[in-house]
Amino acid sequence: VKQGFRLVAGGTDNHLMLVDVRNFHITGKEFEHRLDEVQITVNKNAIPNDPEKPFVTSGIRVGTPAVTSRGFKEPEMVKIAAWMGQVARDFEGCKDQVRSEVNALCQQFPIYEENLKKGSGSVEPERFFQNSCNTSSINLRTSVCCPGPAGALIPS
Repeated sequence: VKQGFRLVAGGTDNHLMLVDVRNFHITGKEFEHRLDEVQITVNKNAIPNDPEKPFVTSGIRVGTPAVTSRGFKEPEMVKIAAWMGQVARDFEGCKDQVRSEVNALCQQFPIYEENLKKGSGSVEPERFFQNSCNTSSINLRTSVCCPGPAGALIPS
């Protein structure tokens, strides 16, 4: 919200958020593609009374299960929101920097064997490996679709 996004329904009570991106003069489809390019994966999603076609949309759906399983907490979520704001406002001017910062954050929170040895996350090892695709992407998708366009970590 501090980045200029409008949450549909004014907020969230769970791990899902529906975000209206019209105030940035982009579509949900375009924003999904921009975020994929910087290794942040979301789903485009229609908003209530959406003026756009279903394959274009005016919003995105954001979920947190994959990033919380990875070990991200509030400080990391604030960074992700800031990157999303930058990408919405000035994609061409920030994409290389944001992609680099996303990769650096992902290296601080490794997945696969490293996390399993530490005992972090709540996913069984077989399912964790099956649903995890790339160690250098932040996945905010809310449905299993492995591999994602950016080969992202897929939520359980």
